[in-house]
Amino acid sequence: MLRGPRDWLAPFRPVKPSERRSSDWWWPDLIWLVPDSEGCLIALGIILALVIALVGIWFLIEIVIPALAFVAYFLIRGMLATVTNDKHDCQGSLVRAALWGSLWATAYTLPFALLVWLVHLVHMKPVPLPQ
Repeated sequence: MLRGPRDWLAPFRPVKPSERRSSDWWWPDLIWLVPDSEGCLIALGIILALVIALVGIWFLIEIVIPALAFVAYFLIRGMLATVTNDKHDCQGSLVRAALWGSLWATAYTLPFALLVWLVHLVHMKPVPLPQ
């Protein structure tokens, strides 16, 4: 059996003496100050969501971004060390140095270019066909 609908404005209406319960006799007109359990749960949920959001923002700023910067630094350092310490005998040959430089630049930037292309492909709006 379902209960009747909740009267949301009942806490704001004055309580008649005949409608008071025996347990309310010591708190006659301040009954509207007692928070509803549903309202308390919503307030606690909002507070919990704010705490989780703040911890998440802190984690992002203090842990994730510095870790990504650390990894990116060592990746770039490794790339530069590989390029500068290669043994391809490019000294004195501009063409050979340009070819090896192009190869290394392509090898290091191609994954990023493919990632950018993939993101654009996923987010591309469909073009309507002419009729």
